[in-house]
Amino acid sequence: MVGLSLPDLCGIQCIEALRLLRPGLGIVLTAAAITDPSVLRRALAVGADEVCLKPLDAERCLELLWSVAARLGPARPRVPLTPREGDMLACRARGLAYKQIAGELGMSLSLVKKPMQRIYTKLGVHGSVAAVNRWCELGGAREAGDR
Repeated sequence: MVGLSLPDLCGIQCIEALRLLRPGLGIVLTAAAITDPSVLRRALAVGADEVCLKPLDAERCLELLWSVAARLGPARPRVPLTPREGDMLACRARGLAYKQIAGELGMSLSLVKKPMQRIYTKLGVHGSVAAVNRWCELGGAREAGDR
């Protein structure tokens, strides 16, 4: 939810910036009921999905938020790994041993072992098979393929 009147920024500028940073983000604008309709049309034109007029009615706000969420579809979980960690898991998914990963990525063996332990912690798993499975569930394999 973004307010039309913000302390240091116009809500329309905020929506434009959000659209650049997060194109798929759902945005509900809140504005005073007496707001000029042309301003509301501009907000919708630059990327607001819905407008909720003040005084805010909780039920109406929730209805709009659910409406926007339904249009956007299920949220895709973010893969919490760096691109390098993703490369390491991609190698592991291909069945490479740590020594082979080190050779393929031009790293020392110690620079593979320690980060792999961090990867397990980040993904909340124990072991490389579970890590690869979790990484694939989160869409990491697709992201690695995009590079």
